[in-house]
Amino acid sequence: MALTNQVVALALQAADFATSTEGHHHQPGGWVDCAISGVGAVVVVIVIYNAVRYFVRPRETEPDHIKRKILEERG
Repeated sequence: MALTNQVVALALQAADFATSTEGHHHQPGGWVDCAISGVGAVVVVIVIYNAVRYFVRPRETEPDHIKRKILEERG
């Protein structure tokens, strides 16, 4: 019974938190916040660029590449 009461209490706290209108009071604006955001944006752009680049041109042309072995077995 005690476990059920704890679960119900936690569920009520989660519901109160989810419906809270208080919001995030700290607004980013310092140089550290800008640096973190800038580095994050650069990393995201690099990852997206490489994902598209290797999807379009995977550069797997070796005759002994594992992809070729799998395709030959199925074909």
